[in-house]
Amino acid sequence: MQNHAAVPALATAFVAALLMLVLATPVLSATPVQRRRKPVAPKKQVPTWPTYEARRQDFLQRVRSANGAGLTSPDPLTQFLVSEVIVTGIFETENGFGAFLHALPNGRTFESRPGSELYNGRLTNIIVGPNGFMDEGSVVFLERPSLAAPEREVSKRIERAPEKPAAETPTQPTGR
Repeated sequence: MQNHAAVPALATAFVAALLMLVLATPVLSATPVQRRRKPVAPKKQVPTWPTYEARRQDFLQRVRSANGAGLTSPDPLTQFLVSEVIVTGIFETENGFGAFLHALPNGRTFESRPGSELYNGRLTNIIVGPNGFMDEGSVVFLERPSLAAPEREVSKRIERAPEKPAAETPTQPTGR
């Protein structure tokens, strides 16, 4: 009978331990717990090319320096990015093929040949279209898209140059 007397004492101790365990457990709230996030390192900023205006000023300075030293001026294409020119035509000479490149920043068109340098690349190849059609050809450039990026090939097909805005016609006085 001694065993039976110990059962209520054991049950009481068990209930007390269970009650302490329940009271020690934190109550879950209905609001979500905000977790701390690891700090995110800021993205590395990719160095970009100077603006067209800055490249233009640098080009003009190089022209002045070359003229002052009695040297040949730099090619005007060297002030433009590959992304700033469109191919408007392909032509053939006795020395091979050339391409007309239209510079979008200033609206001028330049002749170029394989090896022509641009600010961030160079013209590497001129491909004539099937059956020798030049209007279906393309021009291949080797371009560095940014200062930190490796060179890549960019192929551009012939396209029409954008229309120049129509100049306003000055009104003539009627003489009345």
